[in-house]
Amino acid sequence: YKDTLTVVLAEDPLTLDPQSANKVIIWSVIPYFYDSLLKENQDGTVEPKLAVEWQLLDDVTWRFKLRQGVKFHNGNPFTAEDVLYSFQRAKKNPLSASTFQYFDTDNTKILDDYTIDVKLFRPYAPIFNTLTNARGFIVDKEYVEEVGDAKAAINPIGTGPYKFVSWISGSELRGTRFDDYWDDRAVTQNVVVKFITEASNRAIELETGNADIIYEIDSADADRVEAFPNAHIVSGTSFRYHTLTFSMQDPILKDKRVRYALSLGVDKPALVKAVFGNTAVAASGFMPPTVFAYKDTGVLPYDPAEAKRLLAEAGYPNGVTFKFLHEAREVDFRMAEVIQNMWKQIGVTLEDYAMESKTYAAGGNKFQVGQRAGNADEASNILIIYDSAFADKLQGNDKKLDDMLHNAMTLYDADKRAAAYAEIQDYLYDQRWSVPLAFTDALYGVSDKVQNFQFHPNQRLEVWKMSVLQ
Repeated sequence: YKDTLTVVLAEDPLTLDPQSANKVIIWSVIPYFYDSLLKENQDGTVEPKLAVEWQLLDDVTWRFKLRQGVKFHNGNPFTAEDVLYSFQRAKKNPLSASTFQYFDTDNTKILDDYTIDVKLFRPYAPIFNTLTNARGFIVDKEYVEEVGDAKAAINPIGTGPYKFVSWISGSELRGTRFDDYWDDRAVTQNVVVKFITEASNRAIELETGNADIIYEIDSADADRVEAFPNAHIVSGTSFRYHTLTFSMQDPILKDKRVRYALSLGVDKPALVKAVFGNTAVAASGFMPPTVFAYKDTGVLPYDPAEAKRLLAEAGYPNGVTFKFLHEAREVDFRMAEVIQNMWKQIGVTLEDYAMESKTYAAGGNKFQVGQRAGNADEASNILIIYDSAFADKLQGNDKKLDDMLHNAMTLYDADKRAAAYAEIQDYLYDQRWSVPLAFTDALYGVSDKVQNFQFHPNQRLEVWKMSVLQ
């Protein structure tokens, strides 16, 4: 067997700070170095990780018994202090604060080194999903306080199966097996993660044997990769979705007629065919069908004549111009081009702005029209972008919607919760603060030499369980 497994991602994660993990690409690598209290399986069941037992004491108090004997990569013992500290960081970090807004860290109590009572402000049904996503992974309190957030974000110390070795920004990330890992040790000694933006170049890495696994195969490369003599594609239904978003604070877009016009000006099936080929379908709702409480609200209709009429009625008979913000990724550029051409037919001009997440955040999250790619398996995570506390990609300011979202998260009863989310999706359909575009498959290119590859719909491959033949 090889002593190194090489994977290729489409972009650099930019940070290895769990509490700053606001992108799927970060979630792909965070589990190499960190652990969460629990693991949520693809069927929604939950199993122990750093927590071995948990109990709901009352509607707002969860008691967790923690695993003993766990070490951080620097040798420090894992204790309840690290759990509380990680949650406190999540509350303060703007990239995770909305996710952890229901956690009452001031009243969370450490009973002993391995028992903690996590307090909530109100009942919070998706707590397990929050604890198992990357923002809930546990950091070493002593280490972060010693070196500071900035250094910890680029030189991580966790309890995960791999120890951090090096990171050359924009090039590659390296880890090596943590021999004192509390669970089964990593099968392969080393892991190398390369960052290659161009989809065709990722495919070449697989073809030449320089990569064992590649993420995010472009639809245009799928047939070519499948024909490689030394590799194959593993694909399946994912939780990934693409959505057009409109600023809820922009004066032009506050006019519902404008939002309706824009939604009617995009031919969703044609866009999907042009951008994704056979690896996606036109979105039939505001969440993927794989998610609990999904409601089929139908593919939003395409009616350019009605779109023109609505724009004229709203005061824009000669058209209107918007700034269109998206990330600097191949698929986003292609989607922007298609949407630009479609909206041109209804008199809308798009000024294209591609921007990295950090640059966008540094500029105050300002935008008019945006393109968001999400990858979440929980309704509250998907719909959180509409919450005013989120402040990103929609700039929410709809109190009615805020109240509906907050109420849904308090409902432990599954039927009541599903009904609440159905009402929210109907409201979103009526308001058109966003336009669902596509539900996409997850595609991986995998060398025939890789053993124990297990598909994951959210790009969270457990590479430490895999081996590679020479």
